[in-house]
Amino acid sequence: MELRKKSINGFFWTFIDVLINKGSFFFATIVLANVLGPKEFGLLGMIMLFVSIGNTLVDGGMSTSLIRTNQVTEKEYATVFITNIIMSIIVYIILFFLAPFVSKFYNQPILVDVIRWYCLGFVINSFRSIHLVKLAKEMEFKKITFLNLPGNIISVIISIWMGYAGYGIWSLVFLFLLNQFFSTLVIWLFMKWKPEFTFDFANYKYHFRFGYKLVLSSQINTIFENIYNVLIGKFYSINSLGFYERAYTFNNYPVSILSSIILKVTLPSLTHLKNDKKRLQHAYKDIMQITFFITIIGLGFASLLAGQIIELVLGEKWLAIVPLFQVLSISFMFYPIHSLNINILSVFGRSDLFLRLEIVKKLILLIILSICFNFGIMGLVWCSVINSVLALLINTYYSGKFLNYTTISQVKDLVPSIGVVLSTILIVYGSQLFIGSTNLAVQIIQSFLIGLFVIISICEITKLHPYVQIKQLILVQIKKY
Repeated sequence: MELRKKSINGFFWTFIDVLINKGSFFFATIVLANVLGPKEFGLLGMIMLFVSIGNTLVDGGMSTSLIRTNQVTEKEYATVFITNIIMSIIVYIILFFLAPFVSKFYNQPILVDVIRWYCLGFVINSFRSIHLVKLAKEMEFKKITFLNLPGNIISVIISIWMGYAGYGIWSLVFLFLLNQFFSTLVIWLFMKWKPEFTFDFANYKYHFRFGYKLVLSSQINTIFENIYNVLIGKFYSINSLGFYERAYTFNNYPVSILSSIILKVTLPSLTHLKNDKKRLQHAYKDIMQITFFITIIGLGFASLLAGQIIELVLGEKWLAIVPLFQVLSISFMFYPIHSLNINILSVFGRSDLFLRLEIVKKLILLIILSICFNFGIMGLVWCSVINSVLALLINTYYSGKFLNYTTISQVKDLVPSIGVVLSTILIVYGSQLFIGSTNLAVQIIQSFLIGLFVIISICEITKLHPYVQIKQLILVQIKKY
């Protein structure tokens, strides 16, 4: 029961953390999208591959290894801390000298300075990454929330001011850079724990053996996730990449909130259950159904109201992202489940299997890409959907082996949520035809309220399992606070 309470508390505070902190970051990009245009976001999309690769290399998968290790010594924390800093500096130097070649590839001279400044962020982040790992391992998610808050507030205010002051792409660069700097500063000022400056090769070797396979897997995944940016940036206009980047990000932000919660909270909690297969399967089943239910509701409604939301929030100049967003939302609804499956493999120390699966999935993606590329940007977007569905089948097959919970059983448990949400969306869509309004905000509010009423009514009647679980979690937190 103590683990369950800690897990529930962890979910609650991690949700608050990502809602406020990632939400403020997301809010800043929305404000800046009104000030800037597709070109600036297209430039940002061009460097995401290199930034993502750098971020993954810096961590080396060793943080995950620390979290999954039951008893971690101060020497182990110190060893991984020093390793992360050294790797961040090495990776930054490599990207510093690669910047001119990237700039030449896209024929965008400004990218040289953009890459060199933006990538300083993950060097700064390496100085706080193990602090966050230690807090997550101890399930101190409330502390993480409050320690992250000042950096987000300061970076958002300054970046929005920069946008209105005419700094263009640099307002986006410093939104990220200042966030990393101030968040790191706050952690060092207010967190009592400080890592020792010692290095133990035996500890390094132990965590590296587990972590390097995750790194290779993550690098493969990162390259292929960003291959769309590379292809669109190289073969289409910079504005097209800007539209795709925003459509991708608008899907990614809410989903990454849920994925972050799953990755941060479930790994330490599921690790405690790995020797009790029955309890582990039960916990996995509940988490999977709840996360999928929340994801499909959010993306389903956002997709239905995408036209009104984009026009209201960003203006008519951004309406081109609507069809891209709607198709990508189908792909993103499975992302939190992918994260959960990754955790299951990590719990059992099977980073080797995770690496092999990533290679297989990306080979399949290459085949799909070679076909879909001939159908333009929309073809590439639909490629993402096909790839996500196939990845779901592969991931659930192998995680199911560890849990004695087959792919068919997992899919069957997801079908009721799909049915409820699709029924709700059809009813809301039908209501839009009869309840007309020229005001975009009124249309959105009306549709939201009707949808909320319908989905709660259906769930109360059918006693849908994930809905009942969510309702209980909310009531527990209300009574507690």
